[in-house]
Amino acid sequence: MHKDLQDVNEESLDFDVCIIGSGPAGISIASKLVDADINFVILESGDISPNNKYQELNKGYSRGKRALDLVNSRLRCFGGAGKVWAGVCRPIDPSEFKNEDTRYGGWPIFYSDLEKYYKEASKILDLDYENFFNDDWKNEAYLASKFPSFAKNDSILSGVNYQRSPLESRDLTNRYKNIIIDSNNFALITNATVIDLIQDKNRSIEKVVIKSYSGKESYIKAKTVILCAGAIENPRILLNSSLNENFKINKFLGTCFMSHPAFTNSARIVLNKSASKKNSKNQTLKKDFGFEMNLKERQINGVLRHNISIRPSPPGNKEDKNIASIIGKNINELKYFADRVKRKLFGININAKEWTIDVAIEQEPRLENYISLANSLDLHGKKQVEIFWDSVSEKEMKTVLEAVKAVGRESALKKVGVVKASDDLSSKEIFNQDDAINHHIGTTRMATSRSNGVVDSNLKCFDFDNLYIAGSSVFPTSSIVNPTFTIVALSLRLGEHLINQAKV
Repeated sequence: MHKDLQDVNEESLDFDVCIIGSGPAGISIASKLVDADINFVILESGDISPNNKYQELNKGYSRGKRALDLVNSRLRCFGGAGKVWAGVCRPIDPSEFKNEDTRYGGWPIFYSDLEKYYKEASKILDLDYENFFNDDWKNEAYLASKFPSFAKNDSILSGVNYQRSPLESRDLTNRYKNIIIDSNNFALITNATVIDLIQDKNRSIEKVVIKSYSGKESYIKAKTVILCAGAIENPRILLNSSLNENFKINKFLGTCFMSHPAFTNSARIVLNKSASKKNSKNQTLKKDFGFEMNLKERQINGVLRHNISIRPSPPGNKEDKNIASIIGKNINELKYFADRVKRKLFGININAKEWTIDVAIEQEPRLENYISLANSLDLHGKKQVEIFWDSVSEKEMKTVLEAVKAVGRESALKKVGVVKASDDLSSKEIFNQDDAINHHIGTTRMATSRSNGVVDSNLKCFDFDNLYIAGSSVFPTSSIVNPTFTIVALSLRLGEHLINQAKV
């Protein structure tokens, strides 16, 4: 059943489970509950399809040294971020599931706790789970065949292979929309913004107060409430709520915001003659692939996870520009883009002499990166969000520098060429780059106890008996992989947990 809140006649509705948010987390949980005898509702602040008027509710303030577009980095409609993400997937590495990884503790679960659900998520998203862990990338990825010495077993670099979910599969509403809307056991209520969570005299959420865009108010009663509104909105809803103040002063509620900053033009490789003329076995430039220092090398250097992307350099050195200015055309530039077109259309390999190195990194969980409430109010009278995203930390800077050095060492040892750091990297000006990657992570982190997090290993809030939180806001570390695949896996795990709890 689907209704707009404006068309709901009842002042109060009762369900077994109330899911707040219809993005990948909410839909994944619902996908488990549809086959169980559990009556649930999904609340969506927006409409079935994107509508700019609901985006107004995303407005807020980015106060930190790094800027974040709070309006356009999130989508309020049925499907949420599932309608806009690029579909790039990879599991978080098994080695990262160690609780001692950060000053606040890492993951309170092991990879084995998620493996079953990663496999299930792979089927839902039309991926080949086994392909994440084999060595096919050495033959399939253009960069691995262009730089074969980087892919050898004795290299300090290793290849990281990603997969991309097909366009039709990555939006989970394509799979589950009709199942939910056509059923009488489940409900989807759109135009239903959560404006408050009301606590009973004990440790439970008694009701969820919702409001339509035009001001109609109602509330939901449920045995279990799950917050799936994203890493910015989850803490905002909680901080704006009537929940007890002791809960709201938990230092991890809204803090430890993370993303995956990427630093373009970090360095370039000037290939030697034999390397620049080398033809690759595979003539397709596979985008969903990158290099990284291997685990041992990362531990030796004390750096974070990262992704090293290497691409043919565009023209632009001073000599080329001077020649171009004389003849009135930048022939080098025309040749570069002609090669790009050929590679795109015909899969023809270009033997560029210079290649550009870009480095993306995971971020440390830091209290200095946080979500809070602004003094200004939204159209429902609730405080708007304010984010302080600080400058890149010393460890994060070190990660970029060491990644470039690693490529330089391999290039020199294997006689590939010479790596030259960019002027911006040498001066650290590169770390002032604003980044368009919209991976919001970590503001209601999962942990072993309330002293280092907000939710437990089953994603239940430490302070309440019936409140769960799902999505990337619960990640204690950001890893380097795109978060949606792990969001789906964790949410499937939570859905199964709720089913098992209902049987007790």
